[in-house]
Amino acid sequence: MSKSAQPARSRLGRVPVWVPPVVCVALAWWAMKVVAADAPQAGFTTVDPALSTLRFDEPYDQRWNRHLAAALAKLPKTDVEDRHGLERIGDEIALLPFVDQVGEVRVLWPDSLDIPVKLKKPAACVRVRQELLTVAGDGTLLPGGHDVPPHDEQGFLPVLGPNDGRLDNLVPGDKLPAGPHAEALRLSQMVRPELDREASLLLGPMVIDASQEAQASKDQPGVVLRLEERRLVWFGRAPWTSVGETPLKVKVENLERAARLLEPGPNMKPWTFLDVRWDNPDIVYADAPETKKD
Repeated sequence: MSKSAQPARSRLGRVPVWVPPVVCVALAWWAMKVVAADAPQAGFTTVDPALSTLRFDEPYDQRWNRHLAAALAKLPKTDVEDRHGLERIGDEIALLPFVDQVGEVRVLWPDSLDIPVKLKKPAACVRVRQELLTVAGDGTLLPGGHDVPPHDEQGFLPVLGPNDGRLDNLVPGDKLPAGPHAEALRLSQMVRPELDREASLLLGPMVIDASQEAQASKDQPGVVLRLEERRLVWFGRAPWTSVGETPLKVKVENLERAARLLEPGPNMKPWTFLDVRWDNPDIVYADAPETKKD
């Protein structure tokens, strides 16, 4: 365009080793170590979910441990030959908001279990009352609040705007309602893979505000990215509605070029406003006369 114009229980069998991240829940591990040699003769074939050691193979929010431990503590002791009882343990884990899939519960004789679990990965965050909660790719709010946006291997997780209080009644386990926050999440999942990590870190935390996406026009910005130091990026329409507008890939490339102007050094040239809707983006530098932008 130019200027003129619910986590479901999954029967996976053994979860493939390439599916990250995986948690192994080894029930009553200490008891197995102590009595394993004599357990068959003594008849010790019961596992107690309340006595658990948890091992995660990849980084995760360790505050989730207590939610998992609390869920297991509610369950009764279970005989390792009670298939229904074993499935109940897996079903209880599958209800946790940060659990994506649960594999088949496998008995580790004589008195332990191995339960493969695939966790949900935070994709963004939203402001709920006085804190930020992370959001999975399917829109599920995850437990564990933050004061500032957390980051992953790609950079800072975007904040899904607007921060207008309309999500204050949500709790972990709820899903984002249809509307601007869900649209911002969808856009984020398309933009972040295209935006290189260096540019993401230079831009810093951002709020993606899609509340005016449907009103995008020559004079209306549509989606707005709000950055540190009050920088604004007019992003225009979302890719799935942007007929006649600059392609997403070009918009992201223009954003990356502008991000590199913020890198400390002799070529640093801070800016306050960027309009990536056009083939040739508009940019207002920090030392230019002030221009009002909303």
